[in-house]
Amino acid sequence: VLPYLLSSGLSKQELVQAVNISFTFSSLVVLFLFSQLNIFDYQYLLISIPGIALVFIGVHFGSIVQNKLDTLQHKRLTQLLLLVLGSTIILKSF
Repeated sequence: VLPYLLSSGLSKQELVQAVNISFTFSSLVVLFLFSQLNIFDYQYLLISIPGIALVFIGVHFGSIVQNKLDTLQHKRLTQLLLLVLGSTIILKSF
């Protein structure tokens, strides 16, 4: 979804909002499907709750960095991070 959104010409705020909405929606779909397949356990939910605090901290610091970058720098940094993450996945497959 992110490469498509990067090429769509959204502002950096709109891009971040769209990615966050996409991630939240997909997480809710996975949660629903897990519950339908009876593989959802509330114990895992309790374990995951502290991670939510880390997400909010990351979003806070990410927004600080995002506000300091212009649109072109933001787009290039996002593309660079995608390249690094993609390369890491490819290298781990060997």
